[in-house]
Amino acid sequence: MNISKLFLLLFFVPSFLCAAEVIEEEFSRTVPSLKSLALAATTKKLTQSTPEQLNKLEQPLKDNHSVYQLIITEMLSQFQWKPIKIFHHDNLVNSVAFDPTSNLLATGGNDARIFDLKKAGNQPIRIFNHDHWIRSVAFDPTGNLLATASLDFKARIFNLKQAGNQPIKLFHHDNWVNSVAFAPTGNLFATGSSDTKARIFDLRQTGNQPIQTFDHDEWVNSVAFDPTCNLLATGCGDKKTRIFNLRQTGNQPIKVFDHHTWVGPVAFNPTSNLLATGCYDRKARVFNLTKNDNQPIKLFDHINWVNSVAFDPTGNLLATGSMDKKAQIFDLRETGNQPIKVFDHDDKVYSVVFDPTGNLLATGCYDKKARVFANGYHQLGIERGKEDTASLAQVVALYKLNNKQ
Repeated sequence: MNISKLFLLLFFVPSFLCAAEVIEEEFSRTVPSLKSLALAATTKKLTQSTPEQLNKLEQPLKDNHSVYQLIITEMLSQFQWKPIKIFHHDNLVNSVAFDPTSNLLATGGNDARIFDLKKAGNQPIRIFNHDHWIRSVAFDPTGNLLATASLDFKARIFNLKQAGNQPIKLFHHDNWVNSVAFAPTGNLFATGSSDTKARIFDLRQTGNQPIQTFDHDEWVNSVAFDPTCNLLATGCGDKKTRIFNLRQTGNQPIKVFDHHTWVGPVAFNPTSNLLATGCYDRKARVFNLTKNDNQPIKLFDHINWVNSVAFDPTGNLLATGSMDKKAQIFDLRETGNQPIKVFDHDDKVYSVVFDPTGNLLATGCYDKKARVFANGYHQLGIERGKEDTASLAQVVALYKLNNKQ
């Protein structure tokens, strides 16, 4: 945003002019700092305005689309994430996953459940019984298939378009199955197991044998495809995260990231250039895959083990779930390593995931509950990039409610 647009904003918000003396005294201020100062003054002015004044101000601001979008985006970023759904279970919740439409939530515990977020009640619409604990659940890109990883040494795939609860695919392993993931194309399916192997299956084939197997030195705790379907990341009990190129022959990793202890979750960002890991050393790390060195570019400390990591669709935010009874959101654009949001829970948080819009966050917890939190966009019912469709008076009213003004 350039200076002329900033002062266009000031034309509509004269109260900012009082900040001119501050700017004159601090010559070292940068344009981003000036932008933040302008937005803070603008927000204050708007929250002091009446609904009638806001209605008169809305159209002139909308005539300058980028300014209006900037104001609305800034105010929405300050909204509190609100819990909108709590789903009770019979036992702990190990895993949560949204379907591609953001309408369904899957949970894994002592069974797998599907909840319809559009419905008023909190009862599951489907239940899939298993013989042992479920460690991981995942939807395929169409939302028609649900996969589960179980401690009964099996990975299962269910067709949600079919009645009944019998799997259409069953993949046997030699030990616990800890993680499952569908490739973004939907053709490939990956598993990570305590039998020290990560496997790739081709769902177009009739058999249940893997087309690729990657040996590890310890339990494979997690698997994740990158968005291009070219890479597979694994988190392992041997203190390493590995990346395999699925386009190459052989089963040797192209990158290895050493950690201080067991590696649990792994996740790629939407552009495939960053990888996040969660570790039992109480840290979440972010690695830049385009760099030659294997040192993290971000390090986020926690009080206890990090059980889950997830990027939002923009790649700017990273969510973590920890044994410290917290889910947290970090903004990777900030220079520090403090969370911008903290969600307290009553027990260990074992799973976190953003929905495809980035406006919902789900958590799975040892307190036998799955929770869904909504940000300002969801609360207002507007899409990212369409901030100009929001009513200024409505945004300000909800902002004041969120901030208890």
